[in-house]
Parts: sequence; C-alpha cells; structure tokens
Amino acid sequence: QNRKTFLYSTSTNSMSASKDHDEQNEELPQMRSVLFRSMPASARPFSIGQLPKMPRSFAKTAPVVAPVITKSSPVKVWKPDSIPKLPEMYHLGRSRVTISNCDGCEITSRIGECLRQQPISVTFEESTAICETSCHAKFVVNIFEDDDQFIVEVQRRTGCSFLCQKYCRAILRSAKGTKVVPTKARSFAIPSSILKKDDEREKAIEEDVMKAISLIEQEKLDVQMLGIIALISLTEKNKINVQDSILGFLSKHISLRPSGSYERSKLRLDALTIFANLLSKKSVKYGFVTDNNLLQPLVTDLTHDDLLVAHQAARCMTSLCQCFP
Repeated sequence: QNRKTFLYSTSTNSMSASKDHDEQNEELPQMRSVLFRSMPASARPFSIGQLPKMPRSFAKTAPVVAPVITKSSPVKVWKPDSIPKLPEMYHLGRSRVTISNCDGCEITSRIGECLRQQPISVTFEESTAICETSCHAKFVVNIFEDDDQFIVEVQRRTGCSFLCQKYCRAILRSAKGTKVVPTKARSFAIPSSILKKDDEREKAIEEDVMKAISLIEQEKLDVQMLGIIALISLTEKNKINVQDSILGFLSKHISLRPSGSYERSKLRLDALTIFANLLSKKSVKYGFVTDNNLLQPLVTDLTHDDLLVAHQAARCMTSLCQCFP
C-alpha cells in the first residue's frame, strides 16, 4: 500500500513538473532562423562622386545625385561645356570660395592659368580638374553654379596635406582674381652659437644613404618605397658620394617599361627623380649613363603620357647636356 502511494505521488509530481515546464516554454520566445548574406548595394558606402538615394517614403522630391566624373583625355585649357548646378544633398568641403559678379568661363580660365604655372600634372574633365604633384599628392578642383554665383572647392584625395594646402590657397586666390604670389620655402639661418661640423654631417649623410639603399634592396615592395622616398629627400638637398655599383637599382627601374601596375610605375617615377637629383648635383658620372644604356629610355620618356615622368626625364637630359656637352 505504501509503495503504491509513493509511485502515485511520484508520477503526479513528474506530471505537474512537466506541465510547468511546458507552460514556461510557451512563455519563452521561439528561436527563429537567421540568414547571413552580403550587404545590399543600396547600403554599401557610397563614393564621393555619387550620393545615395533617399527612400521613396521619405523623399519629397526626386533624389539629387552629384555629378559623376567621366574619364576623358587630358587637355591643356579648362573650358567646360557647362557648369553644373550645386546639388541640394552635396556636402561641400571646407576649402572653397564663393564668387559672384563673374562669368564661369573666366573663373575656369584663371584656375587653368594658375595650374599651368604650378609644377603639377593636371587633367581636366568637364567641371573637375584632377591634379597630381611630383610626390604623388592628389587633389581635385570642382566648380558649381549656385543661383547667381559660383562655388569653387578643392578636395585632397591622397598625399601630404601641407603640400595640398599650399596649392589650394593659390588656386582659390586665382579663382577670386587675386594676384598669386609665388611661395618660396622658408629658410632659417644657423645660429652662430652652433658650430658647423662638416665632417660629421657628411658622415651622417653617407650613413643615411646606405640605410636607404639597404631598404631598397629588400624584397617587399612597401619597404622599397620607403627607401626610395628617403633617398629622394637626401639627394634633393645634398650632394652624395656613392659608387656606381650601388646605384644599380636606378638602371633596373629606369630601363624597365611601365607594366600597368601603379606601384611599379610609382617606383619608376621615383627612380627617375633620384637620378635627376644626382645629375643636377653632379653626384654621378657620365659613364654610368652610357654603361647602363640609359639615354634611350630617357629620350623616350620625354614624350611620355604622364607629365611627371616627362618632367623628370627632361631634368635628366638638361643636366646631361649641361655637364657633358
């Protein structure tokens, strides 16, 4: 009798516990399936050239899209067919000026003349001017029409911000019609209290040159770029004494024709810059040019499509004609 009572109470407790568990499960939210997939095209980060469209439920008017830059061949004069209106949703940069009581063609003519006087490569594409300096700093100049006035803005894309700011000031001043004064690098005299030690300075320069060349001889491409940038800075201001055998990387990069790779083209341009600096400082002998057959690539680069490459090749040929007539 006691055993039956125990079994009955046990079964009753288990039934009540299962009933409570079922009630708790009914109160808990049900687990649903989750789908992971790539981000839709409408939610992806948008480029500067085109702003995202607003949903139809929120947009009161038709979505405004910023003007898309189309590629074209470089021209010498900036004469856009038409200047676009300033889109309502376009975010203007901080480096801009507003010009009134002036024709748009006159503004673009001023900017084009200012860019022509600067040592930069420029490509005009309708209402945008794409600029690139010799140290690979890139910025664009845009012009828009807003009611009875025009807006000129300059946006830096890559490179040194200080250098881009210097060109930005000159461009905006020329757009307003203000006379552009050529900027010169500031120079500071060494105080008389500091003794000049030429021997130690030359030794330090030689050590820096050898360190830069050791970086260039590495296999990694980014390490080679660091070494070449350091060597450009050293050869631009100082006359260095190095053996011709150490400068074999120059003939290697200059002799190779462009392969379409941006990194390789950049390395070749930097090698031409270093070679032009060495020739201008008379740090390399004429035999290095003839022994490595560098005359033919230099002459060919005079008509290169990239104006920066043509400029460095012209520097090399000018130094060769002056030093070795």
